Amino acid sequence: MTYITIKENDLKIKANPLRLKIIAEALSEYMWKHAIFDTTLSDFRFKMEKEYQEHHKLNRDDWDYTKKDYKKIVYKSETKTGDNNNESN
Repeated sequence: MTYITIKENDLKIKANPLRLKIIAEALSEYMWKHAIFDTTLSDFRFKMEKEYQEHHKLNRDDWDYTKKDYKKIVYKSETKTGDNNNESN
């Protein structure tokens, strides 16, 4: 498994690309919901998103999950809620 380390000022994380993407999206949503305007956190989140994008060789304007990763996330969330009748892997 590939691990990527992201650093921004005093913040540091080491994770696989999918987890980086999930954490970046969660951080973004939290900052938006609580009106947090912090340049360090924003830059940290951006670096995580950018590394995910580069790891998967996505276009520079393509900030979505890869289809494979999206299926992993949807399947896991449906399994946790017990609603996995919509799609099978």
